[in-house]
Amino acid sequence: MLPIKLIMQIILFSGLMLFLVVYLVHKNLFTIKYSLIWIISIAGFLLSALIPNFLSTIQSWLGFEVLSNMIFAVLIGILIFLSLNLTVIVSRQKENIRLLTQEIALIRERIDRNHD
Repeated sequence: MLPIKLIMQIILFSGLMLFLVVYLVHKNLFTIKYSLIWIISIAGFLLSALIPNFLSTIQSWLGFEVLSNMIFAVLIGILIFLSLNLTVIVSRQKENIRLLTQEIALIRERIDRNHD
């Protein structure tokens, strides 16, 4: 079981992170779609602090002998997933920019033809 002081710090940190995510969504700096990964992370963080032996139970289910190895493996997996997800987003945006550039060129050509 975690010390009560650490549990209180985790709850405070999670509350601040949740407030920040909601604030960023409210200000349209963050989409709801991308805020879900943060909300799920905050929930996992809270579960690990509030439920005794939560991480140890998952560790035994997954077959890790040392808890820190499981945490590193999960974090590396999350980072790989996020990297792939961001790569897909960048690729889509690049294609959208290319299409928009072509459309602008066509519109400028039409405008130039109409002015001549």
